[in-house]
Order: sequence, then structure tokens, then C-alpha cells
Amino acid sequence: MSLLADTLSRIAPVDPSVAARTQALLDDKTKPRRSLGRLEDLACRIAAARGESVPALPRKAVVVMAADHGVAAEGVSAYPQEVTFQMVLNFARGGAAINVLARQAGARVVVVDMGVKEPVPATDGVRASRIGPGTRNLLREPAMTREQATAAVEAGIRLATELADEGIGLIGIGEMGIGNTTSASALTAVFTGADPQEVTGRGTGVDDAALAHGGGRLPRRVAPLGRARPPQGPRGHRRPAAPRSRPQAGRGHGRGARHDPRRGVAPDPA
Repeated sequence: MSLLADTLSRIAPVDPSVAARTQALLDDKTKPRRSLGRLEDLACRIAAARGESVPALPRKAVVVMAADHGVAAEGVSAYPQEVTFQMVLNFARGGAAINVLARQAGARVVVVDMGVKEPVPATDGVRASRIGPGTRNLLREPAMTREQATAAVEAGIRLATELADEGIGLIGIGEMGIGNTTSASALTAVFTGADPQEVTGRGTGVDDAALAHGGGRLPRRVAPLGRARPPQGPRGHRRPAAPRSRPQAGRGHGRGARHDPRRGVAPDPA
């Protein structure tokens, strides 16, 4: 059995009764009910993921996985592809915005080279889990093979398992790669059935011409792929840390879109 298949077989739905108990505890406090809004929803989701109505404050880590996107050759970004390499070094040196936020939250930052076009030199703070020298140009050919996609997911599983073994209880997820917004738009269109032009934005702040260039070509590339099979089962149950009951947090278009390919690579069992 592959690592991916084994991991999926060990993921169970969260227990809604745990979330209900956490909400009851919040409601019992001296405050107007639901006055903390979405923070209460987040607290309940974390409690349900951990299986504890009052989970202890966790040790935290932020994982930033970096790789280049072949579609950058189409001029879809305001920045050259070399910026990916430079940003990875900046993450490792502690000089990026995520490093500042992580320090404020008391979180460890883990930087991973998943496929930067020019390999990042071995250095403290950068792990090598390279699938290749970036993806291919999705506007002209498949960006990755199924085998490469599976290998990438399994790299995440191994890292999440390692962090859990080290006592990390909450994992923040980020990614870096020039051209990532275009890739995210394509994935979002395929996995949601949305019009590619509706989910394509300015990303790094490109001008009207670049937006029209990238957004106008995506529909022709995405249309033959059709719409992926809608995901089934509990929300978030495909996350690599799920078998160890470790909640994950992420933000942004790229992070959200990259959650969906795991559903395509490993469809839900019947």
C-alpha cells in the first residue's frame, strides 16, 4: 500500500459532538452568545480536530513549500521567476513577512524546496524535497504527471508526520512560487466548475494586458479538462496531518486551491 493510500485509510471524520461541547462551554461564559464570531467557529473546529473539547495550547509551526511554475514563461506575473529562489533564501534567513508573523505567534518556520527551478543551496532552514525543477507550462502541456502530484502530496504527509512526532499541534501552511496565482486559478476552475476568467485576478498586480493574456487563455486550456468529481466526505479530511489529529491553517487563493488536487489524486472511496 502506498503512503498516500495508507494515510487516507487512517483518516476519520471529526466528532461533531466535541465541537458542540466546546460551543456549550463558550456559551456558558460571561459574554453575549456568539460575541466572538468566527473565532468561536475556529475554536470549535480545532477542538473537534483534536478530539478534545478544551485542547491545550499547541506548539506551532508554519510550513512554506516553494516551487516554480512553468506558466511563468507566459508573462503572467509582474515579477521574474528568479524571485522564487530569492524569496526562499529570505524565508530561511528570517527576513520575510511570514517570519515576522511566526515570531509574534511563537511558531517555528519550516522552508521546503519542492521544485524551485534553480536548486536552493543546502543551508540551515531549507529542506530539499524536490519533485523536479518546477512544473511545466500548463497553458501548453500538463504541468505535472499524476506520479509527480502523488509524490508531492506524500512529501507533505512525511513532513506533517515528522512535525507531529516532534510535538507540533498546529500547522500553518504557505507556498511560494512566481506564477502560483495562475496555477491556483486553473485548479479552482477545474475543481469548482467556475469560469476561469471569474477566478483569475491580478495576482502580483499585473496590468490589464497581462491579465487579459493569462485570463483569456486559461478557459481554452481548462475547458477540455471538464469539471473534477465533486469531493465527498467531511470538510478538510484530506489534509496530511489529519491522521495525527493535527489541525492545519492556511490562507489565500493559492493555498485554498492546492487543497483540491489531493481530492483528485486520491478520490474518496465509495
